[in-house]
Amino acid sequence: MKNIKLIVLTTMTMLFLGMGNVNAQEEPSKTVIIRVTEGSSSSAVKLGLVTIDAEGNTNAIVLEKGHDLDVSASNGALIQKEIEKWKQEGYEIKHFSTSGETIFRTMIILEK
Repeated sequence: MKNIKLIVLTTMTMLFLGMGNVNAQEEPSKTVIIRVTEGSSSSAVKLGLVTIDAEGNTNAIVLEKGHDLDVSASNGALIQKEIEKWKQEGYEIKHFSTSGETIFRTMIILEK
């Protein structure tokens, strides 16, 4: 009888310890999307960087057209500044993709 009580007590203890994790709720992740459109000066497409924050608010930054060194450096600095802003807030890059031949579209997804 003593062994049965010990087994029941051990089982109950394990159940209560296991249930502790059920009550703890994880905070949902937050996502920021940065979409970059770059291209040549002959393109009719508007070029820029659009950021969509975790609340759905958008911010657009116009980028210069062209592929020369100065334009690439200027646009690259703007893109880097935007990424670093979100990294400082605790976000990490989770996905990066790019596509295009004359117009380049890049998507950067950050999560916290």
